[in-house]
Amino acid sequence: MDCWANCISGCSNNITKEHYVSDGFFEGKNITAFGLHWCKDEPIKIGLASAVAKILCTTHNNALSPYDSEAKNISEFITESIREKPLEHHCIDINGWFLEKWALKTLFNLAYIGGLDQTNFTKLTPPENLVSYLFSDIEVKEGVGLYFISTPINSGDYSNSISWNAIHNLSNDGEIIGMTFSFNGLRFIINTQPVQAEEIIKNMGVVKGIDYSKSEVVYRPKVINFRSNTAGTKTINLKW
Repeated sequence: MDCWANCISGCSNNITKEHYVSDGFFEGKNITAFGLHWCKDEPIKIGLASAVAKILCTTHNNALSPYDSEAKNISEFITESIREKPLEHHCIDINGWFLEKWALKTLFNLAYIGGLDQTNFTKLTPPENLVSYLFSDIEVKEGVGLYFISTPINSGDYSNSISWNAIHNLSNDGEIIGMTFSFNGLRFIINTQPVQAEEIIKNMGVVKGIDYSKSEVVYRPKVINFRSNTAGTKTINLKW
């Protein structure tokens, strides 16, 4: 495969092995994968080092590493707060732009290998305007980006995991316009379309056991709080 960022300038000659999802997100050296074209029928345990594809050149891969680091920071924070020290109060500051761009980068990784659409496994090429956004300080149109979906996290069945589903525009031949994703219990949507999507998301109804109509939907949230009568408050401050 070629570098999926080749629509902008600056590609190097070397194509690197890019993890579908940032390797720093996971614990240990093995993962259980399910839903990709090679494990669509049943979960398969593989080495984390094998969950890669040659989809980014060295230059563009290295340029995205700060986003991977921020995803790792929030993943480790949730794990420590929920699983290891649930009774304590915890707070962390996260770069919201980096988290948003990590989500967009992950969407592109999965789309480029055909792993975003878990029904047809259609391979997609990332649009140039959003690729440019990943590698520069240009602005994208209002509505494009990260949405937080409020759902409870249960410490009793907590796991270090990530899952995703493509969002299709059924009025435009099923075009993929974003994805829902959940990691370590936090649920988000990354939207690629220039529309304020709060009400659209709520109108999705029940998807994969999540009732979006009853969830709070926040575009580029500034604060995410987890409160419990029996545990400490966990606060994620997102800086935009």
